[in-house]
Amino acid sequence: MKILWVDCASYFRSREFRESTWNKMSTTVRLLPRHAPWTGSHERHHRTMLNYLRMVTRNSAGRVKLLSSVDRETLYDRVALTHNSMPLGGYIVSGPELRYMCPDLLAYGHVRAIGASAAIKLEVPHLPYKVCKQSRQVYISEVWSRIKKANLDVRPRLRAAYDDLDPGRTVLVFVPTARKFAQPFVIAHVVRRVNQRVEVVHSTGARTMEHCYNVVPFSRHPKDYVPLAQGPSLIDMPLDVWVVDPSGHGDWYRGVVVDQSGTWEVLVRWENGDPEEWLDLNTEAWRPSYADGDDSPQHYNLTLHHGRGVHEITAFYPGELR
Repeated sequence: MKILWVDCASYFRSREFRESTWNKMSTTVRLLPRHAPWTGSHERHHRTMLNYLRMVTRNSAGRVKLLSSVDRETLYDRVALTHNSMPLGGYIVSGPELRYMCPDLLAYGHVRAIGASAAIKLEVPHLPYKVCKQSRQVYISEVWSRIKKANLDVRPRLRAAYDDLDPGRTVLVFVPTARKFAQPFVIAHVVRRVNQRVEVVHSTGARTMEHCYNVVPFSRHPKDYVPLAQGPSLIDMPLDVWVVDPSGHGDWYRGVVVDQSGTWEVLVRWENGDPEEWLDLNTEAWRPSYADGDDSPQHYNLTLHHGRGVHEITAFYPGELR
């Protein structure tokens, strides 16, 4: 691009814009005539189209609502044809002949015949259309690339592995959609896993079979975790939690701690297949889980964190930890 035609806005007339355009693009900035609607002056172009619309609606007292549906559609076609065929400037391909450029030529690669007819003249060269199309594709690709890079910083970094799709796991299921700005993911929970596929239940109650590569384990964002300054790590600890049902009765539900935030906030994976749940053990009635038929406490390794380092010890829990 050697010449950049712009309107007479103040920021286009500034010296900073001219110098920046020359340094970054090696392009010379030229201003369009102020009072020429066919050279790109949008204010004059808008006024011209309003005057034209006022003229063609004289028979209906200037009111479009008084027209019938057929006449209204014809009116819109005439205004659109005039707008899309109005010259924006000119270009030279070979020789001294100046060819005029209009919105139709830039968008579709052709111009229409003068008048109310919608006939297409295909003998017009396609050079401006190809250049405009390539520039538009480069711009769209660059914009979407920046959007995707920005979204990478917003997306949570998953602590769980992609193969961690046990029953009850909260996942995001990819659902392709034709709408560009529609959400491509829906939240669901894993019901069971069959080889490389998982059965998930959606919020509507519907169940679908999805491939493992089509689902992403969903976990808490790293910024939401409270660091464990001191105390044992409860990850992999089996426990029983007392859960009260709506009727007022309760029962012990068994699960395993799979994640931890702070000292007592843990993520529990339930043994019965229910969705995983974050619990604050300071506000829950719970106890370490024992093996069936065994009254002796289970033992497991604990990771102890303190200021001087990390040590792993074997601990026993003879009763409830409160």
